[in-house]
Amino acid sequence: MRVALLRADRRDPDPLRADVAETLAATRLVLADATSIDQIMGYEGSATREYFRTWRHMFADLWGFTGRMRRPPPDPINAMLSFGYTLLTHEAIAALQMAGLDPAVGFLHQARWGRPSLALDLIEEFRPIVVDAVVLRCITTGTVRPEEADTDPEKGCRLGTRAKRAFIAAYEHRMLTLFTHEPTRRRVSYRVGLGLQAKALARTVLDPDRPYRPIRWK
Repeated sequence: MRVALLRADRRDPDPLRADVAETLAATRLVLADATSIDQIMGYEGSATREYFRTWRHMFADLWGFTGRMRRPPPDPINAMLSFGYTLLTHEAIAALQMAGLDPAVGFLHQARWGRPSLALDLIEEFRPIVVDAVVLRCITTGTVRPEEADTDPEKGCRLGTRAKRAFIAAYEHRMLTLFTHEPTRRRVSYRVGLGLQAKALARTVLDPDRPYRPIRWK
């Protein structure tokens, strides 16, 4: 999340984003002293709230975004975030199954009937850099416009057909974008990188002496 804010700040400097980025850097340090999953998730929740606090100041009021809300998403930005995270989760499920892992048995996310907890764990590394970046690009380029979403009091906000297709195209383009996968030093797409991380996790499960190396974005 910190790197996502820093990347956005390069295009459009904002003192609030810079302050929150520093807060997230400090949170990353204290995570090393966490002694339980509850502590880790507490830090993650606090960091996420700070992260999305910067989003409230990035968009015009017509988008209606006041913070991250999921069930149901009340505005077009939350609708895009939820849709993107769902797409990424399905890809993580497939990657984990290919690596021989059960997507339902997670480490951080609690086990719950029908919940792909391990897939939700895996996408944490990729969500800000992939999905959040797609949402920001769709907004700043006009790829998706606020009037292209419909809001129902019970079902929440949903993207219209054209907006959904445009978002999927932007998401697919992002997943095919190349980056340097630090653990292997290979230039791969984000989609391939997700699969490499799933395989790395499987190796660690089989051999705990080979620690899992998350991707450290720059």
